Amino acid sequence: MDKLEIINFSHNWNKKLDCTAFTTIRLENNLKYKKGSVYEIHLKKVLHKKAMILEIKTMYLKDINEYIANLDTGYSSTETKEILLKMYPTVDFNNKKLMFILLKSVSCQ
Repeated sequence: MDKLEIINFSHNWNKKLDCTAFTTIRLENNLKYKKGSVYEIHLKKVLHKKAMILEIKTMYLKDINEYIANLDTGYSSTETKEILLKMYPTVDFNNKKLMFILLKSVSCQ
């Protein structure tokens, strides 16, 4: 069996990794993140579960609203944007898109 790509989380924002369906906001990477693909979900570099990408919405940092922010991080849109700016201090978010990714847990068999 092929080795699965890894999506690593440094924090379990909003305790989302404990849910069947959860989201993540990532820098746009069409080679890594693909609808229908299954990934190993790691929390602090330890396997937590496996999940499949159900949907991907591309957007800019300015497009993160209260709905997206609170679902993904549990914080306001302003706080979520500040978190992303700290995580990626060299990224020009006026030109770089983000992916709002919806995942669903799959069996770890």
